[in-house]
Amino acid sequence: MSLLKASFFEKLVQLLRVHLHVDIHDLIHITQIHYHNNPTAPIFQQQDPQKISLNIGRILSELPPIEREEFKKLIAEAVVQDGIPLLEENSKKRVEDIELKESDRDTIALLNFFRGKMPPDDFAALRGAIYINKRWDEGASYEEIHAIKGELMAKYGNRGRKINNLLSSGYFEDTIIPLYNEMAKYPNFTGAAFLERYSLIVDEEAFALFVNSRMMADALPTMIHSKIRRNLKYGVNYVTIHGLGKENVEHVKEILMDVEVNYSILRKEIEETGFWIKVKYWFDKSKTKSL
Repeated sequence: MSLLKASFFEKLVQLLRVHLHVDIHDLIHITQIHYHNNPTAPIFQQQDPQKISLNIGRILSELPPIEREEFKKLIAEAVVQDGIPLLEENSKKRVEDIELKESDRDTIALLNFFRGKMPPDDFAALRGAIYINKRWDEGASYEEIHAIKGELMAKYGNRGRKINNLLSSGYFEDTIIPLYNEMAKYPNFTGAAFLERYSLIVDEEAFALFVNSRMMADALPTMIHSKIRRNLKYGVNYVTIHGLGKENVEHVKEILMDVEVNYSILRKEIEETGFWIKVKYWFDKSKTKSL
């Protein structure tokens, strides 16, 4: 067993024994580690002398905060190659599959565009999200997709989940790339200015509506009402609406009156540059009409 593996297993055993009371032993011959996220499955299972399974979801939810961060770092160091989380340690087959899925023209163009324009961890999470979406398109099982998403979150946390959702919804191609290209036309453009806008999109992924050219204008009111109702249901009393491009900016402006007629607005903020608009509403939930 290599020093890296020995150190990894010593730390893993210590974390799980002391903090989760899971008894682990005889790991000297382990060559494969499978990660999954199943709330009903045991935290640790050993299928055979060479393979173990770790329930990432339960471990992260049950460890104390400090040990949770230590576990994330431990897993990341042990099973990540070139920024991509692996299902199995030293899994040559997985690495080859990732490289294959990144070899088509559209994926190469997407990665080349964002390389150096976004934080390294976000770029690595984007690569992981691309792999997840490719496997989904190929008809991978729910269990496999769920497991890979669990790995992505173990390494990149909630931000990794948001990046995966944005990629799945087409926002990288339809919103973020056009945003960069439009901002880059201005003489005082800086990468920092783009990162500020980009980070806003990632941070607000779950509670915002991003209006893009794929959306039908007459469907926008229904979409924004659905987003607001969902936010209020989960205790979030605000919504942010983004529009990129002159036509989409106009579409956003057209639905604002509809929002203001149907909801009790506590506060409103609008930012507009001509090609970009961001509108944020805060609602008085107790006075909002039921739609």
